[in-house]
Amino acid sequence: MLNFVSDVFRSDKEVVLVAVSQCGGALRYASDALRSDKEVVLEAVKQNGSALFDASRAVKNDREFMLEAVKINGYALQYVPAELKADGEVVLAAVKQHGYGLRFASVELKCDRSFVLKAIKQEGRAFFDASTGTLRKDSSKSFATWFENLLLCEGKPSEDFCSSSVVESVL
Repeated sequence: MLNFVSDVFRSDKEVVLVAVSQCGGALRYASDALRSDKEVVLEAVKQNGSALFDASRAVKNDREFMLEAVKINGYALQYVPAELKADGEVVLAAVKQHGYGLRFASVELKCDRSFVLKAIKQEGRAFFDASTGTLRKDSSKSFATWFENLLLCEGKPSEDFCSSSVVESVL
């Protein structure tokens, strides 16, 4: 859409908002000023988390904005700066919105047993992106059973299934 229009329209906020609401990827063709406009970027992220890739550095470095963005589309965590991928609050917000968001977290968070337990309790599918060697106490039958049950419920376990006592007993 925006790739076929003149610079006048690429700089028109109203036109760009309509375009990114239909195709988040259209953000890449917006003017530099609008790729720095938080309203425009957020609208693009609502439609497609990957749109964050084309946002300005200033927007990406705004922690509060990034927190808001990953709450809307957890997949956007892939495109946040490294220091925010190491921010537990930002990562947990992404995981809550998109179960597999942990895969984009920093290695340190993926290896932090207590953090991963929080992520799994919040969203069972986070387990699949945790650092494997760090989490398992042993390869006990209880762990294998728990993991098999997690697969059977397609990563969306009940609240009891991921309760502190159950998770900690097998990890």
